[in-house]
Amino acid sequence: MKKRLLTSRYEFSTHSPVNPEMAEKYGVKMKKPGEVTLESEFEKIKKASTNRFT
Repeated sequence: MKKRLLTSRYEFSTHSPVNPEMAEKYGVKMKKPGEVTLESEFEKIKKASTNRFT
C-alpha cells in the first residue's frame, strides 16, 4: 500500500494537472470544477454544529 501511494504521489507530482479519469484509476474521487466554492464550504460550516467539537 505504501509503495503504491508513493508511486501515485510521484506520478501525480511530476505531471501537470490531474484529469478525473487518471485520479479515479487510483481511487481518488474528484469533484467537478466549480462544485466546491468558498461560499458552499462556508454554508456547510454554518449548518454544522460548531459549538461542540467532539
